[in-house]
Amino acid sequence: MRRRRPSRTSSTTPATASPDRLPPVQVVLFTVLGACVMVIAYALGIPGPVCGLLFLGGVFTGAFLRYAQPLIDWLTRP
Repeated sequence: MRRRRPSRTSSTTPATASPDRLPPVQVVLFTVLGACVMVIAYALGIPGPVCGLLFLGGVFTGAFLRYAQPLIDWLTRP
């Protein structure tokens, strides 16, 4: 006998997504924010290498927060 898949309108709860399946939206967000900070700093006359460090700081902060999320959840659990 063949098992039928539940319809999309089924009242069953969907399986929770594991952290490996989540899209890396947080890293993209911090990349865009880092780029904005870099452009604004360059427009204010801050030298290019410092602007590059600001950009990389934003990117690495987003990546660190994403990959440290299980540890943060473990430390802050009730």
